[in-house]
Amino acid sequence: MKFPKDLDRINSELPARKINLGTTNKIVFYLDISKSSLFLFKSTMLDWPEFAKEYPDLAVLIYLSGVDETGSRTKENMEKILRSSNFPYEVFLDPDYQLYELNSLDRFPYENKDLQTYYVKGNEILGISNFGMPNARKEELDRYFGRD
Repeated sequence: MKFPKDLDRINSELPARKINLGTTNKIVFYLDISKSSLFLFKSTMLDWPEFAKEYPDLAVLIYLSGVDETGSRTKENMEKILRSSNFPYEVFLDPDYQLYELNSLDRFPYENKDLQTYYVKGNEILGISNFGMPNARKEELDRYFGRD
């Protein structure tokens, strides 16, 4: 997986975890904000601070791509949503779909191309993720990153 350089970041204030592309174990989220909501990153989806504690050595890389033409997903509004959910990670803003283009994400078998999640070791994509399904998520994290 190739990672775009020099993208703006949001949710950068403490206690957010800073992005470290050099971390070996990564989960990478691609979300097209012109077509999808930020529901995945809300606390009703997952207790994100607890997840961060449970997987301290896992880099969580989130790329919010595209531009919401309704104007409801401004940089400030997205940051407000993330903070209200106590979302513990920094997030990349990728308005030009750089992650998608660099990695030809259209070739992966996602029915909904607007939200894609990958397990990555180093820069190698290990597999696609069923992150929204708790049992599958745990099994996949264990399989790819050797958790007990």
